[in-house]
Amino acid sequence: MNKALFLLPAMALGLAAGLTSSRRQPPSPRHRILFDVSTGNAETWTRILNNVENAMRDLGTEETTIEVVAYGPGLGMLLAASAPDPERMERLSRGSVVFAACRNTMESRQLTPEALLGFAQVVPSGVAELVRKQEAGWSYLKPGS
Repeated sequence: MNKALFLLPAMALGLAAGLTSSRRQPPSPRHRILFDVSTGNAETWTRILNNVENAMRDLGTEETTIEVVAYGPGLGMLLAASAPDPERMERLSRGSVVFAACRNTMESRQLTPEALLGFAQVVPSGVAELVRKQEAGWSYLKPGS
């Protein structure tokens, strides 16, 4: 039997498998950055927003996903009553930036989701969210207060 004829079905199968797998889902971002916000210092919150914008600009918005996790005193960053720059944060949230609020902190302060900025997401535990993301390979940043 001709070797070329034998290899054609195998090559066609491999090509078909490659086409199928490339259609499943788009590639994940190259850069995944996690910001830990546990300080009540409004200047630090503004610095974090600056860092988020700088990272997006320098690393590329298409290749970067950022999550800002606020817990403890840092929850104030996501509260409508104390957020440092709600318009700027909302603009970032329309891109690939997620602002996550700790439900444990909210419950301890007797806060409901309505107290948060409208685009903020709630996670069960800010600390557990940080751990899970780091275990999944996210780059972890904790700006000083």
